[in-house]
Amino acid sequence: MKQNYFNIGFSILLLLLLTACDSNSQKNEQHTPATQTSSPAQTALASPPPAPQSKIFRTITPKEAQAMLQKRKDIIFLDVRTPQERAQAAIAGSQLVSFWDIAQNKIPLPKDKPIMLVCAVGGRSYGAGQILSKRGYQEVYNLKGGIEEWYREGLPITRGN
Repeated sequence: MKQNYFNIGFSILLLLLLTACDSNSQKNEQHTPATQTSSPAQTALASPPPAPQSKIFRTITPKEAQAMLQKRKDIIFLDVRTPQERAQAAIAGSQLVSFWDIAQNKIPLPKDKPIMLVCAVGGRSYGAGQILSKRGYQEVYNLKGGIEEWYREGLPITRGN
């Protein structure tokens, strides 16, 4: 008797599955004309064009940062440490800006210019970079290892600002 119930239940389940698949294929056939065929080239033409420029958010080494700062004069170079930290040592050309001012969107920065960020060891500048990148800034760089790594690499710093 249990075997009969199992067979009946299995048959009903199979019938429902077949009916569901059949009705889906009929719906697709109703919405797609039989004469319409698309080649891979037509499909590629119908897809949306790629975004004009991808956003860049990268962590770069001190040597890469130095080379970039020397080549590109349009970079906005921000130091997101505290005034007390900056008084100890700074990288020439950087501007002191509070991490919290960036986080709270209090600093008006152009979204189409490259921005390089530095802090003590790279954590705060990485966080600030993520914030700027999520807000649509197109080109953001984080200095790997911060000013400490910059100094260890033998790159110039200013003291006692």
